[in-house]
Amino acid sequence: MIYLRNAVAPLRSLVGDTIVSLMELGAPEVSCIALHACPWAGWVIVSVDTPENSDRHVQEWLTREPDWIGRDNHGKFNASCADFAFPQWAMADFPEWRREYQDAELAKVEQPNGEVIIIPGDRGDDAFNEPFFRLLVAILKHAEEENDLRGVKAPSVLRLGVRCVDSEFSQFWTVGDQESGPPNAA
Repeated sequence: MIYLRNAVAPLRSLVGDTIVSLMELGAPEVSCIALHACPWAGWVIVSVDTPENSDRHVQEWLTREPDWIGRDNHGKFNASCADFAFPQWAMADFPEWRREYQDAELAKVEQPNGEVIIIPGDRGDDAFNEPFFRLLVAILKHAEEENDLRGVKAPSVLRLGVRCVDSEFSQFWTVGDQESGPPNAA
């Protein structure tokens, strides 16, 4: 069984350490900080984008692959973590996630609230991704609510996001917005 409560502290540290390193290194302006994850492979990467890279990506892909372009009330943005300016700023590995996915006919995932979700192996990757996606969104929302992002050098709009690899689970939102959109709003 995977106990997601055991991942909360390491994931919060991953995000917090990223924010500290962005400030300490005098990183360029940041337009987006996202958690890019492959739960069935057991990894979470912090990806960081800049306004210049995002604009370049939007111009390049707008006519060819609009799924990689996010849209919100502030405009269009790069929603492809792999194409961020810093696609692998930091990483956390959770081998127990990978083992449970590979070894169990019925994967068992205990949410931080104690609820146990049982996922049959034949339901596919997205069935497995969902509880992890919800956790990752909560991790970034916590950083936002705790005002952990206050030292990040950002233009007028700073986005946060979570995207699971090859998945319908993708969500980006603007820091300070009350509405975050549906869980797959990219």
